[in-house]
Amino acid sequence: MGIKLRNVILSSILGISTGLIGTSLEALTLSGNSKIKASDFRITTFATGLNYPTGAIRLNDGSLLVGTSTTTGTGNFFNNSVGEIVRLVDSNSDGVSDSRSTIFSGLPGGISGISQAGNLIFATSFESGTQRISVLQQRANTQDQLDIIGSLNFKFPENPLHVSTASTVKDLGAGKYELFFNVGSQFNSVASTTPVGFTSSEFGLDTSLEADSIYRISIDNSSNNPVFTNLEKIAAGLRNAAGLALQSGSGDLYFVDNGIDGLSDATIPESPDELNLLNAANIGGTVEDYGFSNNYIQYRTGTEIGSGSVPSLALFQPIPDPIDPNTESRSEGANGLAFAPPAFPNGLNNGVFVGFFGSFAPPNQENPVLIL
Repeated sequence: MGIKLRNVILSSILGISTGLIGTSLEALTLSGNSKIKASDFRITTFATGLNYPTGAIRLNDGSLLVGTSTTTGTGNFFNNSVGEIVRLVDSNSDGVSDSRSTIFSGLPGGISGISQAGNLIFATSFESGTQRISVLQQRANTQDQLDIIGSLNFKFPENPLHVSTASTVKDLGAGKYELFFNVGSQFNSVASTTPVGFTSSEFGLDTSLEADSIYRISIDNSSNNPVFTNLEKIAAGLRNAAGLALQSGSGDLYFVDNGIDGLSDATIPESPDELNLLNAANIGGTVEDYGFSNNYIQYRTGTEIGSGSVPSLALFQPIPDPIDPNTESRSEGANGLAFAPPAFPNGLNNGVFVGFFGSFAPPNQENPVLIL
């Protein structure tokens, strides 16, 4: 089934809520399942005027932290921008933010995601030459400015196709956490060959990572002075695991992976994007292999190339248009996921929402949101 968001302005965050009547749904099309009723939803513009909002987390006080990137000079989001953390507050729960404040500015640009471990905020930046996970600390009040206390720095080879763009956190209790993050592939269709440096002068790290992977690192912040230890590779065979999420309760790790770009036609992928699962019981020890670059399912044909890797939960093959057979929705560039809220209506309350980057230029048939 699929939800397609149309006519969405890049500088807006859209909020979807349930049980509210009388709001136009012209921008929201629900399809693929007869149990889904458009009247169960409303869509609101939660905030506007945000510069490339590409990561958000909800704090315990109900406010929203959003990673944004403001371009400078003649640059753009990818190669010349300044990262900021913006706090949005909806004090009357009407689906529209009524106050905002920038609580940190001056991070490397191209913020691709943020995550939280207690009073620590992690902001991932991917601008060339400054790829890192910045570590910021909250003060006593969530509306106060954040303090930057260090960074986890990546040293990728020259002109890598992918870097590190996603992270998520597991809370172990008593001020202890695990930070999960991806390390993208150097190339499009073959395995990476060059190690990735991983250093931090503030936290005493100086090592290297293998690309095409997911790692985790332990954090002890019980004394409010974080210590990073036990860096461990937990998954391999991943071209670009650009979205990570831990399921509450089970501790299972869900993640998306971007498929191989077309080998002869750049507009037609060689393999589809995937949704994958790493069960909590299998995190650590033997490293699970998810297939890149030797084992994958071909785009459209469904033919398996190679064998032996962990099978995906879902493959994002093209979705035919039931009205016009000459068009289709291509779900490409998966770069984020979130678990469905239990309070959503039946049919949308027990699964995973996956967002897609799509293509750079219109017409863009490659960016539906899917619910699985």
